Amino acid sequence: MASSNEDTRPITPTGKASENAPPVTPQKTTEPQENHDPERLSRPRSISRKSSGPLVVSRSEPDVKTHTEYPPDDARGMSPRRSSAECEEMTMEARATIRAKADSLQSGLDAITARIETVRAESEELEKNNLALQEYIGGLTRSMANTNLQSSKKK
Repeated sequence: MASSNEDTRPITPTGKASENAPPVTPQKTTEPQENHDPERLSRPRSISRKSSGPLVVSRSEPDVKTHTEYPPDDARGMSPRRSSAECEEMTMEARATIRAKADSLQSGLDAITARIETVRAESEELEKNNLALQEYIGGLTRSMANTNLQSSKKK
């Protein structure tokens, strides 16, 4: 431990500093400096709360409460932890909602598939009719060409 004489002794630099520089003396910081600045706000004091009890329960404990009712303004009542019955109920509701959505999407998909099949059948029928018309028009043009050739030969 340093004596009080060592605390106030001037410190001299050990390098090639200027000879005219004043010696450096350490400042005493034994007393805490209080900030009396009126603009600086003080930190609010923390509010003491009731203990919510131990979070770890041994398996040998005979009576373990899984769910306790708390007043509406108690933070523990707002906890996202739920009992297994509540979780099971939420799971069943979510499954029912998902099944209903899946059924509606499946029925929509079935309707689209049926429409695709109808359009495909109509397209095939139109292609057959188009081929028949092309053959008919081709036959007419050939017969017209034959009649024009025969009439031109007669003249």
